[in-house]
Amino acid sequence: MTILNDYLLACVPQGAASKLRRATAGAILLGVALVLGVLAAACTEPTSTTQVTLLPPASPQASPPPATPAQTATLSPTPATPATQSPQPTRPAATVPPSPLPTATPLPAYGTTPPGRLLPTSLLHPEAPFVQIAAGGRQFCGLQDDGAVLCWTPAPPEAELPTLLRPATSKEFRQIAAGDAAFCGLRYDGSIRCGATGFSGIAAAPEGNFIAVAVGGQHACALDAGGSAVCWGGSVAAVADADADADVDDGGRTTPPADASFVAVAAGGAHSCGLTFDDSLLCWGQNPDGRSEPQPGPFQQLALGENNTCALRPDGTVFCQGDDSAGQSSPPEMRFTQIALGQEQGCGVTDAGVIECWGAVRPEMGLPAGAFTAVSVGRHNVCGLRPAGYAECWGLGQYPEPFPYYLGPAIVPLPGIDTATITGRPVELFSWPDGRIAMVDRAGIIRLYADGSEPHTVLDIGHRAAAGGALNMLSAALDPEFDEFPFLYVYYTYTEAAGGNAPAVTARLARFPVSDDALALQQDELVIMELSKASEHHSGGAIRFGPDRMLYLGIGDDNRPRNAEDRSVLHGSIIRIDGRNASAEQPYRIPDDNPFVGQAEVRPEIWAYGLREPWRMSFDRQGRLWVGDIGWFNQDELSIAVAGANLGWPIFEGEVCHERYWDDNQCNLWPDLTAPVYTYSRGPDNCGAISGALANTRYDDAVFFSDRCSGQVWALTSRSSADWHVQEVARFDYPVAALAADANGDVYVLTHGHGGVFRLDFGE
Repeated sequence: MTILNDYLLACVPQGAASKLRRATAGAILLGVALVLGVLAAACTEPTSTTQVTLLPPASPQASPPPATPAQTATLSPTPATPATQSPQPTRPAATVPPSPLPTATPLPAYGTTPPGRLLPTSLLHPEAPFVQIAAGGRQFCGLQDDGAVLCWTPAPPEAELPTLLRPATSKEFRQIAAGDAAFCGLRYDGSIRCGATGFSGIAAAPEGNFIAVAVGGQHACALDAGGSAVCWGGSVAAVADADADADVDDGGRTTPPADASFVAVAAGGAHSCGLTFDDSLLCWGQNPDGRSEPQPGPFQQLALGENNTCALRPDGTVFCQGDDSAGQSSPPEMRFTQIALGQEQGCGVTDAGVIECWGAVRPEMGLPAGAFTAVSVGRHNVCGLRPAGYAECWGLGQYPEPFPYYLGPAIVPLPGIDTATITGRPVELFSWPDGRIAMVDRAGIIRLYADGSEPHTVLDIGHRAAAGGALNMLSAALDPEFDEFPFLYVYYTYTEAAGGNAPAVTARLARFPVSDDALALQQDELVIMELSKASEHHSGGAIRFGPDRMLYLGIGDDNRPRNAEDRSVLHGSIIRIDGRNASAEQPYRIPDDNPFVGQAEVRPEIWAYGLREPWRMSFDRQGRLWVGDIGWFNQDELSIAVAGANLGWPIFEGEVCHERYWDDNQCNLWPDLTAPVYTYSRGPDNCGAISGALANTRYDDAVFFSDRCSGQVWALTSRSSADWHVQEVARFDYPVAALAADANGDVYVLTHGHGGVFRLDFGE
């Protein structure tokens, strides 16, 4: 019962619950084998409905060429208005009221919009349509023609809006399948990769050379080129028993007939079926209501629900058997080209391209008009695939209306600037007082770029800043009142020989005066602060000035996780200082209203703590500080930091109780942690690094963030104090190092790849 209770507790909104609620759920999420970096753990009832329909795919082919990143969209800009208020400290801050949204361009219409329709994710990628869609219990996925996978999830009204999950970082798949608690992808080389909750055992996919894969409620099946079927997985009830094996053949669902050969295979709730070479139906597993009775056929396609089976005849009519309590086994007398089953409903694409459904279909929800080529049914939802490859999804339960923005910018090089002149590895971009673009290179160099001009170097401390590995220049920022305080602040790391020739690593915050006449930096450096480091990693790296004109600096935990909860050190924190009247004798002043001033054994510079690697952060126009904190093995997170906040590391990693230092009972002892606004799971091979948290743009309803490994950029937006929505706006085939904005509020993507820096153009 304990495991089953934890399983139900795993159904929590992403980033909306408190850290305390997430403690128990964390134990389950730690058992999730994340595939493709796309799956959030599926939260479904033990008796789940599922369907997967398969025909053998085409022969394996070579990996397709990479897709181009350019996209088009419209997003209405918001006129720039300066921030006038400081962040208001609140503890805990699991939910922070967002700003109201301006009027936005609606999604383009594809037929009618039925009430409860879900966000059609493919509309975010008009130049990369889907070739296959798969609806599961809590997620939808689409396969693109380049082998990449995108997944998104619906949510009931009391939870979040539909959320785009982390897509696959590789482009290696030729078929996908989704069920209640799992996702599987068939690679071009015939191998299978799966991700699932720790209950079903589906994640442990067998080795072999397969031509098809199907996912059911708690098990999966695959078909090899010789026609042999193999199934694996178990059930929630069986695995909840501590003495039971995780790979359970409950009722025979995972034991195909040894002497049978198939051309298609499907997985249901507690049974599996295949089409034999003579096109007859042969099933195995539980059969209390006749769901698994063999049938002579001929049939050409299968669709399995939780307790019933349907098969499509060559003439387009549908045969069904099994549970018919909601009419799910009573299809209309129509001709279909493809069918799919959910929990209590079935749907098919007619020969005219129209989607028709039967069973427990709420007529008030409606169906979209127009032509479709394929349909997929999840537990309570349906997705249809348009001829052009665009997906439309709608709910058969009460789900939120679609989000009203159509994001997806054109990706253009720096306007008027020859990209060939952008060299090195840019990590920061900002506007210089005369309008030029300042670019910070990790090698310790800052250059100015302008239309039609050669780049001008204003600072080169490469002889001081180590440019290898994680040691380098990390951030730079001008004083916001530059006319009165003409200073440039720089944060970098350097090494020098220590005893025994071991390198001693130091992180330095320094200030350089800027000459008014030539706008060239003088070389008299004033050291504001130095931090001795035990590691070259986790230095943090964002200098930001708040609306209060104080300097905020995000500092990593020095690769020592417990530093983040130790307030006697600055590692793992965000500090707040005043360096306006700095001198060698007093390089900075500590503001009197810092939250820990006067507390014994606590560094008074600390403004917030509990951070692992706050690589980038920024203030929005409400004065809220958004922080992107890089995770370890589970999740990366986007949070709002306020004065005195404990952001949770290493007690929690995102939404997960961190088992390397704590257990669930200990995590329950930390009720006052600030929950992240949004988390996403790390990708295959633990590759993931949130590389942007950009809120100070002309689109002040949106917070942009990115991931270094996947090369993707997302926008987090809000419609009310309780609703957050995330959708992808751009993707690159090379690492995204950071996001930045210029004086106009335009959004820039800094990459370590071809072209270096790009501007996202959302149109006017």
